[in-house]
Amino acid sequence: MVLCLCRHYAPILLFAQKHNIRILGLHPSNDLVEKVREKGLSAIPRSIIDGVSTSDLGHYKRFRSTTLSELDETVFGCKEAMEAHLRKIYEVQCFREEYMAETVARHQRETKGCAWIITLAGERHILHRDGIPFRALRRDTAKRPGIQNRGIFTIVPRTVNFPVILHEAPGIGSADYVWFVERDPSIVFDETSINVAPRQIRPS
Repeated sequence: MVLCLCRHYAPILLFAQKHNIRILGLHPSNDLVEKVREKGLSAIPRSIIDGVSTSDLGHYKRFRSTTLSELDETVFGCKEAMEAHLRKIYEVQCFREEYMAETVARHQRETKGCAWIITLAGERHILHRDGIPFRALRRDTAKRPGIQNRGIFTIVPRTVNFPVILHEAPGIGSADYVWFVERDPSIVFDETSINVAPRQIRPS
């Protein structure tokens, strides 16, 4: 098996290896994701994942708003075709989140809730808690009724220039905590493009 690592995950994995910390892979395989992308959720057997929720209106509205800014309506020819495409890729988003949430919930069940788990995931899966956090909590409590769950806390990192302007920070509706990290003035990140790993652009 070949394992490809993004640069920003490598230090975390090396730290875990050094301190004998267990690492769980959360994300479904590319084959499963492509199957949902091509044929929808009905193509995934219940033995792999069951109960994928696509009915959270607030979650869909945020997904739609973010995704629309990345789509060119003229490519689809009409509004109806674009909406159909949005619903299709929303199913993929929900499948990925539900699959990752099930991995988290299964770990909690295996350890009977006596172990902490730290989940590293993209911001879209964490903001407002209705991605992985709520899905994991729902799946855990459904299989262990009456448990005393300590809850799932979300932390969103923000690289900013200090001092922090508080009214520009995400509110409590977005996450439980915001982790401010001071921006290194000698490095400029290209925030207009999505990169496999953070690309450092040093001023000439």
